[in-house]
Amino acid sequence: MLEYDAGDRSCSRHSVTERIPLLTTPGTFGGIRPWFACPGCGKRCAVLYELGGHFRCQECHHLTYGSTCATG
Repeated sequence: MLEYDAGDRSCSRHSVTERIPLLTTPGTFGGIRPWFACPGCGKRCAVLYELGGHFRCQECHHLTYGSTCATG
């Protein structure tokens, strides 16, 4: 369970409680590899991004790499 206070540009704050499940897969050289399960889509991911007070995967937040929009 993840509990935190989030704020926005108007400096208003609100408490957020989110459940972020952890998944595991076998490690390449033994042991286990932990992953986050995105609370938005359930997809297994190594990194979650906070945007708008909620942690989600790159796809749920519609994030792209800067080089995707770069023009040469």
